[in-house]
Parts: sequence; C-alpha cells; structure tokens
Amino acid sequence: MSFNGTVQNWAAKNGVNVAVMRDRAVIDKVTRETCPEVRESAIQALQVPDLATALIGF
Repeated sequence: MSFNGTVQNWAAKNGVNVAVMRDRAVIDKVTRETCPEVRESAIQALQVPDLATALIGF
C-alpha cells in the first residue's frame, strides 16, 4: 500500500480525514504527539522534511 493510502486509512479510522484534507499539516501534529518515533522513521524512509510534504492528492 502506498503512503497516501496508508494515511487515508489511518485518517478515516481515527476520524481526522476531513481535518487532513483541510490542512495536511494535521498529520504531522497528530503523529508528533502520538507516535513520534514512527513519524521520524517514516520521514527518514520517505526522505522528506515532514509527512505533509509526502502527501499527494489531499
């Protein structure tokens, strides 16, 4: 599954899909608070400055 698909599934399950669509930076705020290690690993793997940058189509 792609990063975008994973984020869409996660956002839908956690009730933040609309929030992410309105402001992609929400993904960084929420992951920074709830799972900072996973967030940092994803940023490094995707080679982006933040998760919002990696989202396409939101």
